[in-house]
Amino acid sequence: MSRTIPRGAALLALVACADCRERAGGDMAGMQMDHVPGERGPVLLDPARRQAIGVRTERASVRAIERDVRATGIVRTDERLERHIHLKFEGFVERVFVNFVGRAVRRGERLLSVYSPELYAAEAELAQALAARDRPRAGPFAKPDLAQAEALVEAARARLLLLDVPAAEVERLERTRGARRTLVIDSPIDGTVMERNVRDGMRVMPETALFVVADLSRVWILASVFEQDIAAVRVGDVVRVEFAGDAVPSRAGTISFVSPTIDEATRTAQARVEVDNTDGAVRPGLYAQVTIRVPTEELLAVPIAAVIETGLRTIVFVETAPGRFEPREVRLGARAREWAEVEDGVVAGEAVAVSAQFLLDAESQIRAGPREAPHGGH
Repeated sequence: MSRTIPRGAALLALVACADCRERAGGDMAGMQMDHVPGERGPVLLDPARRQAIGVRTERASVRAIERDVRATGIVRTDERLERHIHLKFEGFVERVFVNFVGRAVRRGERLLSVYSPELYAAEAELAQALAARDRPRAGPFAKPDLAQAEALVEAARARLLLLDVPAAEVERLERTRGARRTLVIDSPIDGTVMERNVRDGMRVMPETALFVVADLSRVWILASVFEQDIAAVRVGDVVRVEFAGDAVPSRAGTISFVSPTIDEATRTAQARVEVDNTDGAVRPGLYAQVTIRVPTEELLAVPIAAVIETGLRTIVFVETAPGRFEPREVRLGARAREWAEVEDGVVAGEAVAVSAQFLLDAESQIRAGPREAPHGGH
């Protein structure tokens, strides 16, 4: 990452250059000077000058640092909180009570009513079996006959329950002995209608998805994590989720699943993040930015503020003696918000400049840059 030298550094450079000419007696005639790009030399600061330009240091130390893994994602419904409403029999829609997608419904609220010849026949069968069971009996075969009638009642009741006829409807039928022409289908949960695939008068089959109702109090973020980062992501990690715009506040989420496969086209793996949505602000389809803070093992690190990227090298200024700052090339590894791992160039305990380092860099280049070119092979 390249950084521009602030105006103060340029002023310090001019002053330093003037100091060089003054120490050389102001007479540089007859000297041929070459500037060696990228060369830097140590900088000496007396206490007064150090205080004036505000040089502060901090020691390289071994510590556990955290880095951020970022992934983009999209909001989806929690599939475990979805209900796909089907019939287990053929029929015809008599009336649809919920007429648009996005409507909130309550558990037990009417969605539609259905007429089915198959269902009507099954209800009539139970009513007839009940009437046969309750008929007075006498004689030696009364007891076996009653047992057989009771078995027919149980079979007819079980058939209705297997067709997903509500238990309350079966109880009504047993009480009144009257089959109904239509059956009302209620919402099984509190939620929002995500799909509606029926109209009044429509013929429906068991494979027809009548409605999809989802509880949106908790949603999923399906985040795409790049393959080089996926090894650091763990189930149970707490993450930060931010959404486009300011209308939806950011919130915490928990990783509940990490895909065992990598998408060959995008080179990403999917991580599923569960997010609380009791306020209803997070809508399915929103784009999200997921930040996963990944801890590392203990590493030798320096503050990122100490690092200077020149484009060719990465350097820090190490205070090797009081007031003496030496430019040191370093090789960095993992980076966090405030710290960077040092793989080579600095040892634990060495003090590095964390402020005014650009001023040090400017003077370091000026003091190391001019060199006397050889004359006549000497």
